[in-house]
Amino acid sequence: MTAAAAGEGGKKKAPVGTGASKTASSGTKAKPKSKNWGRPKGGKGGGRGNGASGAKSAAGTGKASASANKRKPAAPKPVVVTHGENGREIMTRQKAKTLEGVPDAQNLKSVIHSASIKMLFKQRTTTTMDGPSHNATFITSVRTTVPEGVIAPIPNDAKVLDDGKVEFVNTGRAFGKKESQTLALTDLYSQFLEGGVDPRNPPDVRKIQLEREKDRQQAKKNRAQLILEMLGASRPQMTTSSKGRNFITEVSVFIDGGKKLVATGTAVSKAGSETEAVINSVGTPLAELMGKDRLDELNAIIDSSPANHVAMMSVSPLPDKAIDILVDAMGSPSEHDERMAALDEMQRKFEEKFAERQESKWRATGDGSPSKADQIVKAARVSRAAERVAEQNVTYAEEEAERLQRALNDEKSPQGVMKAIRDALPIKAIREDLISALRTEQVVVVSGGTGSGKSTQCPQYILEDAIASGQGPNTRIIVTQPRRIAAVSVAERVAAERDEPIGNSVGFAVRLHGTSPRGAANIEFVTTGVLLRRLMRDQSLDGISHVMIDEVHERDINTDFLLVLLRELITKRPDLRVVLMSATLDAESFSDYFAGQDSGKKVPLMSVPTKPRHPVEIYHLEDLLDETTPELDVEDESLLNEVKPERKEFPKSLKALAKELLMAQDRALHRELEEAEAEEIAAQQIERLAAAEDEQVEVEVSEDEDDEDDEDDMSDDNEDLAIEIEGAVGRRGMSPRQMRASSRVRALRRAVALRDARTGESSMRTGALTKRKGASSEKEVSEITVQLVAQVAKHVATVETDAGRKGSILCFLPGWDEIKAAMAVLEETSDPELFQKIKVIPLHSTIPQEEQQKVFIPAPDGVVKVIFATNIAESSVTINDVLAVIDSGLVREMSWNAESGMSMMGTVCTSRASATQRTGRAGRVAPGSCYRIYSHGTLHAMAERPTPEIQRTALEATCLQTCSMTTAGVQKFLSKAMDPPAEETVAHAMDRLFKLGAIKTDTTSGGEFLTPMGRLLSILPLDPGTGRMLIMGAVMKCLDPVLTAAACFSSRDPFYVPPGMRDEAREIRQSFCNTSDLLATVRAYDEFQRVVYEEGWDSARRWASDNFVSVVALNTISSVRSQLLHELSRIGLVPDHDLEGYSSSKKTLRFDATVNHNSGNDSLFAAVWAAGLPGNIAARRQIGNFGTLRTRMEEHAGLHPSSVAFHRKPPRDRTPLPRWFLYREMMLSSQVFLRDVTAMRPEQLMLFGGHELAKRNFMGLDASDANASSELLDEAGEPIKPPENRRTMLDDWVVIDSSCADTMDLLTDVRREIDAALAFKVMAPRKPLPEASDAIVDAVSGVFRILDERDAHRERQFRRRDSLHADRADRGGGFRGARRT
Repeated sequence: MTAAAAGEGGKKKAPVGTGASKTASSGTKAKPKSKNWGRPKGGKGGGRGNGASGAKSAAGTGKASASANKRKPAAPKPVVVTHGENGREIMTRQKAKTLEGVPDAQNLKSVIHSASIKMLFKQRTTTTMDGPSHNATFITSVRTTVPEGVIAPIPNDAKVLDDGKVEFVNTGRAFGKKESQTLALTDLYSQFLEGGVDPRNPPDVRKIQLEREKDRQQAKKNRAQLILEMLGASRPQMTTSSKGRNFITEVSVFIDGGKKLVATGTAVSKAGSETEAVINSVGTPLAELMGKDRLDELNAIIDSSPANHVAMMSVSPLPDKAIDILVDAMGSPSEHDERMAALDEMQRKFEEKFAERQESKWRATGDGSPSKADQIVKAARVSRAAERVAEQNVTYAEEEAERLQRALNDEKSPQGVMKAIRDALPIKAIREDLISALRTEQVVVVSGGTGSGKSTQCPQYILEDAIASGQGPNTRIIVTQPRRIAAVSVAERVAAERDEPIGNSVGFAVRLHGTSPRGAANIEFVTTGVLLRRLMRDQSLDGISHVMIDEVHERDINTDFLLVLLRELITKRPDLRVVLMSATLDAESFSDYFAGQDSGKKVPLMSVPTKPRHPVEIYHLEDLLDETTPELDVEDESLLNEVKPERKEFPKSLKALAKELLMAQDRALHRELEEAEAEEIAAQQIERLAAAEDEQVEVEVSEDEDDEDDEDDMSDDNEDLAIEIEGAVGRRGMSPRQMRASSRVRALRRAVALRDARTGESSMRTGALTKRKGASSEKEVSEITVQLVAQVAKHVATVETDAGRKGSILCFLPGWDEIKAAMAVLEETSDPELFQKIKVIPLHSTIPQEEQQKVFIPAPDGVVKVIFATNIAESSVTINDVLAVIDSGLVREMSWNAESGMSMMGTVCTSRASATQRTGRAGRVAPGSCYRIYSHGTLHAMAERPTPEIQRTALEATCLQTCSMTTAGVQKFLSKAMDPPAEETVAHAMDRLFKLGAIKTDTTSGGEFLTPMGRLLSILPLDPGTGRMLIMGAVMKCLDPVLTAAACFSSRDPFYVPPGMRDEAREIRQSFCNTSDLLATVRAYDEFQRVVYEEGWDSARRWASDNFVSVVALNTISSVRSQLLHELSRIGLVPDHDLEGYSSSKKTLRFDATVNHNSGNDSLFAAVWAAGLPGNIAARRQIGNFGTLRTRMEEHAGLHPSSVAFHRKPPRDRTPLPRWFLYREMMLSSQVFLRDVTAMRPEQLMLFGGHELAKRNFMGLDASDANASSELLDEAGEPIKPPENRRTMLDDWVVIDSSCADTMDLLTDVRREIDAALAFKVMAPRKPLPEASDAIVDAVSGVFRILDERDAHRERQFRRRDSLHADRADRGGGFRGARRT
C-alpha cells in the first residue's frame, strides 16, 4: 500500500459530482482547502504532509486498513461529464486552443457584452463543482436567450422555445472558476459563428425589430386600404394634431355610397399616427357601420385569394340603348339556354368522333399488334416499293454516274472543282465508317469542327451509298437546321455540289416557304420546328429512312424536344436511322443519352479534326495593349490550342478603348469571384448543417480563410481546392449544386490568377480597382464593347484593303441594337476613301431572308465586307470568304423565372464552346485572325457550354406539342430530356394552357389531353396565347388589327429612341395613343402603310424618320402578318373570298372582308387582345402610393417608364386615369414593371378578360342552402328567396360589383355566348358562325361603340368643368380672386 493510500485510512471516497464540500461518511472533519488545489505538493495522496508522515500513519493503522480492504470492493472510477444540457460538448482548454478567430479572455467578455446590447439577448450564468475535493473542477453554464429571427441557420444543439426565441446553453470546464466562465463564453462565441452571426459585428436587433414592426404595420395598412377600396372608399382625409409627445390623427372617409367612416390613431410620429388611424378604421368603427358579417366577408375574400389581395371591379350600368341591342341579339333566356345545350351536344359528338379517328389511325389492337389501318398501309407500301425500287434506282444510278463522269472528264470544270473541294474536306476520312455503322446501328453521332463539311457531305454520302446499293427509292433523308437561313443556304450548297437545281434530289422547307424535292432518293433540309410539326401529323415519320440533326450542340428547345421524340420513335421503328451532328467536343453526352440505361449498349461516335483548315491567329484584349503572355497552367487544354499571334501595332484610340474595357472586365471578374465565394461558403454551411441534422451527427463550421490568403499562393490554393473536391467526391459524392458551384469558383479563381500573372500587381487587386473605378464609370461596358468592335473592324478593313485582299470581316454582337450602334460608329469614324472600300451588312434573324442572303455574295476586288451578326453566324451560316473574326464575347439570352412568372432578356457572356465556334469561322479559305474583345481571364471564367434553352425559357408551346403526342403526362415526358426543365417551369406552362382552354386532365391516365382549342393552337406556328387571340379576332370580325398586334409580338418594337431625345420620342409615341402601347404601334403601322399607298415610298421613309419609327421593323411586321394570314387561311379561319393577291404567301385581306367587318372598333379589338393574355390583368390601387398597381401575384407593380400610359405624378388637369390594364410582360429589374400595357374598361375585361367568370360564396352558406332553410312564404305559399350571398369573381382575385343586377347578368350571359362562338369556330373553322352567334358578335361591337360615346361625353363634360374653374380663377373670381383683392 502506498503512502497516499494509507493516508486516506478508513475514509470513504466522495461520490462523483457531489462537490468538494461534502465530507466522508466517517464523520471526520474535512481537510481545509489548499490554495493550490488540484496541483498537490508531495506524493500521490494529495495531502499536505510529506511522504514520511504518510508512511507513519499507514504503519499505525496497518491491520485495520488491511482488514477493511479485504471486506470492501474498490471504489468506482469517476465518470467525466463531456456534454452540457442541450447535448453540446463542453468547452475545455484543449478544445479552445483549436478555435481560430476567438478573442482572448480579456476582450471576450467585452465583445459578448457589446453583442448583447445590439442583439438584445439575456444571459443567466450558473457555476457548480464536479469531482472529488482533491481534484474538483468548475463547470459554468451560460444560458443565452436570443430573439426570434436573429440566428439563421439555427445550430442543432440550440433549442427553439415556444415563443420563437432561440436558447443556447454553453458550458465550460476548468480548474478555475474564471477560466470555466471564459470557456463557456468562448463556446457561445463559436456557436454564434455557426449560426451565421459574428459577435464582433452583430446585427442590430432593435433596428431589425423596428423594421419588422414597420413591415407588419405596413402590411396591416395595406390590408386596411384594400378593405376600404373594396367598399368604394373616397380618398381619406386626415387631420393630425399633437398632444404631448404623441401625434393624434383623425381619418375620415366615405364608403359604400356615402357612409362616413371616422377613426383615430395615436403614435409618437405623424406617419405612425396616420398608419394607426387607417388600420383602426377597419376595426370596430367599420364593424359598427357596416356590420360584422360584412367585414368578415371582406376578410374571407382577401384570405381566399392566391396572394392575399384582391381588386374590386365596379361595372357601371349599361346605357339603355346598349341593353336593347344585346337583348335583341340574345333573344329570350330559353333561347340562350337552348344554344348552350346545343353547343354541349356538339362538343360531345366532336370528341367522340375525334377519339374514334385516333383509335383507328394511331393505336394498336388490344393484343399489341398493329391496327387494321396500319396493316393495310404497310402492305400497300411494301407492294409499291417492290415494284418501283428496281425501275427507279436505275434512273438514279445513271444520274450519279453522269455527274461523276462530268467531274472526271474535266477537272477544271465547275463539277471537277467541286469534286476536288469535296474530296479535300476532313469529313471524307469517316465516309466508309459512317456508311458501315448505319447498316447495323440505329443511331450514330458525328463530331466535326467548323469547316469539316459534316453538314453538306454526310447526307450526300448516305444518299450516294443507298443508290449504289439499290435502295435509292427507299431512301428519304431529312436534315434539320436550327435556323431558316441555314436550312436554305445549306440546301442551295448541296444542290450546287450535285450540279442540279433545287427541287430535284435536294429540297428545303422552312415556315411558310420551301421547295420540295422529288418523291424518293432525296435530301430535304428543314428547320427543327418543321420536323416537329410533321411528327405531330405523322408520329411514325412514315416513309422517312434517315433523320439527321445538325448543330445539335446548340441545344435549342426544339432540338431537345426532338431528341426525346426520336429516342422513343427508334424503339417502334427499327428501320429508322438517326444521325446527330455536333460541332463541339461534348458529343459524348449525346452518345450516352441514346445509349440509355443499358451500359452495355454503345452508340458509335465518329470524330473529325476540329481545327480550321488554315491557321488562325487569336488576339485577346491584352494583346491589343501589348501585355506579355505568361506561361500558366489552365484547366481546359482546349484553351491552349491557339496559334500565338504576331506582334501588331494598333492605333492609340483603339488601345485607349481596349484599356478601358479591360479594366471594366477585371472589375467584373473580381466582383463575380467575391460573390461566388460568398455564396459557396454560405451554401456549403447550410448543406453541411442540414446533412448533419439528417444524420443526427455534430459538425464543426469553420470560417473561410481564403480572403486572408496570400495571393501569390493562389495557384497552390487552387490545387488544394481541386484535391479537396475530388476527395469529397470519392468519399461521399457531391450534389449537382455543389459540383456546379465549386467548378464555378475554381474557374473564376483561375481567371483571376491568369489576369494577375499577366499584369503583375494587376488591376485585380482591390486598391487598383478603387483607383481605376472612375475609368469606365462614364461609359457603359456594352457601349465600350460596341465601339471597340467597330474600331477593330475599321483597323482590320484598312489593313486588308491596303494589302489588296478581298473577303469578309465577321463581327459577333449580342443583338440588333448593338448592330445598329456599331454600324453608326463605323460610318462616323471612317474616312470617305476607306468607307467606299467597305460594304457593311447586318445579319439578324428579324431581317428579311432576301437581305440575309447578301452575306453569301462574294465581295468584289478591293472591297471588304464587314458583317455585323448575332450568334446566327456562329454555326448555322457558313460564309466562305471570312478573313477575320471579331468576337465581342457576348450573346443575348432570354431567361425565365417560373416562381415570379417573369422573363428577362439579358446580355451575358458566351460560352467557351461558342468562342471556339466563332474562331472557326475564320481560316476556311486562307490563314485568318480572330480578335477576341475580352481577356484571357474572361475566357477562362466563361461557362464550358451554353445553358440548354429548355431550362431557361417558358414552355407553353413545348407542353402543347407534348400533349398532342402523349397522354402519359407532360411532366413525365419532359423528364426524359437530356437536361429536364424545372418542374416549376412546366407547372407554370401547364397552368397557362389550362387557362387558355387548350388542355384538360385525363382522369383515367392522370395525364393531359388537348381540347379542340388546343389541337387548333398546336397547328398554328405561334405562341398559344397569340394563337387564341387570332382565333378570337376572326370570330369577332376584327382580324386586321389583331394580326398586326400578333406580328408585333413576334418582332421588335418599331419605335426607337435617338440619343438624348427620350422625351421627344415618348411624346411622339403618345401622339398615336396615350393609353395603350400596342394600340400606338398598330396605329403607327397603319399610318405608315397609308403614307406608302397614297404618297409613295420616299414620303413614307421621311414620315418614319420624323416619327422615330424603324422602317426595317415595320417591314418585318408586314412580312410576319402575311405569314400569319397564310396560316389562318390554310386552316380555314379566313375564307378565300376575304383574300386578294396572286401568291399564296403574299395575299392580303380585302377591304370588305367579313373577318374585318368590325376592325374600325378600337375598343373591340383591344378587348380581343385580352383573350390571349387571360392572367395578365393589373388594377391601379385607389388608395396608397400613386402609380402602384396590383396583379394576381404582385401587390406592388408599376408601369414601365417607357409606356405611353406611364405617369410620374397625377395629371395637372385632374383627368381620371385608367384603373384597369392588360399587360403583355412582367419583368423584374429595380422593381416589378409591366410592359406593353393597354388600358381596359371593366366591360372589356368582363367579356374577354381572365379565364373564368363565376360566382363564389364567402359567407359559409350557399344560396341553395339558404333557400332550403328559409321559413318565410309569399302569397302563393312559396318560400321567399333571401338575398344571394355569392360574389361574382373574375379568376380568383377580381371581385366584380355593379349597382345594376341586369347589367351583371346580361354581361355574364354575353360572355358565355362569346365563348360558345369561339368553341364552335374551333371545332368547325371553315363553317360560318350560326346566325344567332353572328348577331351577338355584331351586338357586342355596337355596345362598345356606345360605351365609347358615353366615355367621350363624360370626358368633354369634365374638361368643360375644369376649363370653367380655370377661367374663373384667371378672371379673379372665387376665393383666390377675393384674396388677391
